[in-house]
Amino acid sequence: EPVTWVITVANESSAPGTALEITDLVRDELRVERALNERGTAAISGQLVTFTVPALEPGQSVEMRIDTTVIDGPPSGMLTNQASLTATGPQGAVTRSAVAQVYVPTGLPATGYPRVKLPGEGEPPAWTVGLAALATVAVTAFYVWRRGRRLA
Repeated sequence: EPVTWVITVANESSAPGTALEITDLVRDELRVERALNERGTAAISGQLVTFTVPALEPGQSVEMRIDTTVIDGPPSGMLTNQASLTATGPQGAVTRSAVAQVYVPTGLPATGYPRVKLPGEGEPPAWTVGLAALATVAVTAFYVWRRGRRLA
């Protein structure tokens, strides 16, 4: 099942932010397919996705995406992802992080209806039917052979 993580960084200050680096260590239950960055670069190294944005002016925002595929659902059904930001602002280093969760179904929902048997379900395997037919033919042939010997 595909899951896309969207990360939006906005500069709500009155000064530009520079040297923005956004990192996201994606969980092992997910396979990273690709990473896209509107303004800057995106790099994938195993489960680690790193985005870089040279500068973000006041009032500007940038959107990044990580496309993943669920390869193993967590037992709780809840996938958690955390992205972290480091940047330089007018007062020095800036660090922030954000967490997102998405529910991944781990089973089929109960409908209240009785389970419907599939065609052939609950019947003996074909080989047992064939073996029973062979035994019937063999017994019949033996009976006919014995009866034929008595008449002769």
